[in-house]
Amino acid sequence: MGFMGCGKTTLGKKLAAFLNFDFCDTDIFFEKKYNISISEFFSQFGETEFRKKEREILFELFDFQRNMIIATGGGLPCFFDNLEIINKNGKTIYLKTSVKNLVLRLYNDSQQRPLTKGKTFAELEIFVKNLLTFREKFYEKANLIIEEEDFCENIEKIKSILVLKE
Repeated sequence: MGFMGCGKTTLGKKLAAFLNFDFCDTDIFFEKKYNISISEFFSQFGETEFRKKEREILFELFDFQRNMIIATGGGLPCFFDNLEIINKNGKTIYLKTSVKNLVLRLYNDSQQRPLTKGKTFAELEIFVKNLLTFREKFYEKANLIIEEEDFCENIEKIKSILVLKE
């Protein structure tokens, strides 16, 4: 888990391949399941409805009962009791990334993320700083926190905290 643009999907895919686990990105799963982009869903139904559907996906993924790396949407752990459910059903890793790097990645991102769409660089910087300040209190409850410069070097550390299902 971590803020949008921190690399959850990229690192999650690499970790899943390394461990021979399944991989799922909740945002991609959402878009395939509901046949609509998250941006379009936000426009039509709003964030509250999105968070409800996102939570349903979380329960659905845990019903699969297999070894899986799940890249959550950036806000998923911060709503309802989602983080408690995630920690109860698996191990969590927070990919901690600086505001500066998040802003650079998001500003140059070709994706149209609903929460950052249309913001200037300065607006985006303020937005990321404020939202990250709020979300970090959730992210920091992860079983493992990895600083951005250590993501790739920590595969063994990550592997050591995972509980493999027989």
